[in-house]
Amino acid sequence: MQVNYDPEKDTLKIVLSSTPVKKCEYDNPGIILGYGGDGTLVDVEIPEASRRVDDPKSVDLCVRGRNVQGMKLL
Repeated sequence: MQVNYDPEKDTLKIVLSSTPVKKCEYDNPGIILGYGGDGTLVDVEIPEASRRVDDPKSVDLCVRGRNVQGMKLL
């Protein structure tokens, strides 16, 4: 899994799989869901991320509800 933030485009993208995206759907309010050819969710794209996410440059990794590590995205 990858989490990518592009500050120039202010877009946050969460990639769940290396499967190529074959179809996109626009969820309300403007979240873009990318699906593979078999219908599985491949990625989630959040435009205008700085308005929708507390801090798009920061990621907290949690396993079973426990914070493992706080990271800053470059």
